[in-house]
Amino acid sequence: KLPLIGMTAHVLTCQDLVAIPVSGAICVYYLRGVLSFPEGLLYSWEDRWLGRSHDIIYGIYIHAAFSIYEVIIYSIVGKQYEFYLHHVLVVWQYGTGLILGRLLGFLACAGLVEVTNVFLSSLSMMGRMDLKTSPLYLGAGVGLYVSYVMSRLILLPITLGCLFYDIFTIPASVVNEIRVF
Repeated sequence: KLPLIGMTAHVLTCQDLVAIPVSGAICVYYLRGVLSFPEGLLYSWEDRWLGRSHDIIYGIYIHAAFSIYEVIIYSIVGKQYEFYLHHVLVVWQYGTGLILGRLLGFLACAGLVEVTNVFLSSLSMMGRMDLKTSPLYLGAGVGLYVSYVMSRLILLPITLGCLFYDIFTIPASVVNEIRVF
């Protein structure tokens, strides 16, 4: 498939140059928001379901805007539809939480997986620049591995486990009030 404008490698490199600081900013906002809850998200269902943090809200705004930006980039370079679907679901899921003002603690914890994009985008960009022998490339690879394990294989299952635990243990009136579907 031919891209609509420019060379695909140039467009993807520009995307990576934007993704590195934006993904980092998203994670900083989410992490600050998660750490701002006084009892900690693991101990308080009220904070996970009803807690509000300006940092999490700012992180959601940036996350949603960046997802829309990436959908535009994908249309330019001709990515497969699975990539579009993922970003549409992110905007819907985080937008719904933002509009309802609910589940922001869960969304922030789940959104911390964006840290992997800092390293993935760095690897992608350096690979296109033939820097695979650079120590920076190795560092980005180690960063990707560590961030993937910590955010996606450890934190995300804990977050989902807390969500399902809460669904079955907190008062039904709270769950029914918050239900989106």
